[in-house]
Amino acid sequence: MLESRPVTGSNIDEYVLQYTRNLVVQTVRGPLSAFAVGFHTILDKTTLSVISPSQLQRVAEGAGEITEDQMDKVRAFAKYDHPYHREHKVIQWFWQSVRGYGVERRKALLGFITGNERMPVSGLTIISIIKMGDDSEMLPTSSTCFSKLSLPEYSSKEKLEAKLAMALEHSIGFGVA
Repeated sequence: MLESRPVTGSNIDEYVLQYTRNLVVQTVRGPLSAFAVGFHTILDKTTLSVISPSQLQRVAEGAGEITEDQMDKVRAFAKYDHPYHREHKVIQWFWQSVRGYGVERRKALLGFITGNERMPVSGLTIISIIKMGDDSEMLPTSSTCFSKLSLPEYSSKEKLEAKLAMALEHSIGFGVA
């Protein structure tokens, strides 16, 4: 606790040090202790002592680069709502298009569907693709809370690619990606 004495030229450095310590340490002690308790239930102190800060960051944030192999895993574990299924022509077009994406476009797609442009450290993200009506001029939409992509049954691969590109391009800034 800070003392109640006047601040003078001779004790200003001590006052600033105590004030800063109080502001930075004492005021956050309770919330920080609660955070530490929760954090250590996930990662115990022994585990933390053997991993580097960059490894911990990767566990917390996921991988920044999304490789084709990782997208292949996303594809392998994707779920589809009827009438879509793994062999449906629109789904085939979708995955063929995604296969040609570069790193930035893969990140944008993952962000559009899941709300996170990073691949979890497990390397596994499960998405669902649902039909959003028949062929139309509508853009694909997503429900990031549930990692669901709503995809109209477009009449051609070219149309699917154009509409998906437009959706990815315009989703930035709307809290989607």
